[in-house]
Amino acid sequence: MNCYYCHGIGTVEKQQTRFCACDAPQPFIVENVPALVCIQCGDKTFSGEVVSALEKIKDGKTQVSSLRTIRVFDFVSEPVGRHGTAHNTNPSGV
Repeated sequence: MNCYYCHGIGTVEKQQTRFCACDAPQPFIVENVPALVCIQCGDKTFSGEVVSALEKIKDGKTQVSSLRTIRVFDFVSEPVGRHGTAHNTNPSGV
């Protein structure tokens, strides 16, 4: 099957992927989600059944399998050097 998103350039294959609802009021990640993934552009397509299951998770109708801490950075306040590495702006070096 060809990818709809990249206009048929890429082909899709069944894979287990990660779904991140990072912009949700209570962000969550679901691992091992079945999807059709384009090997060219990476676009993910979920079946209606999978979308329904993800909505139940979002609505709190499914038990959490594990809780993890996630580090959150504010890109604007984290200075980045010329080559993409953060540099220390604290003169004390700490």
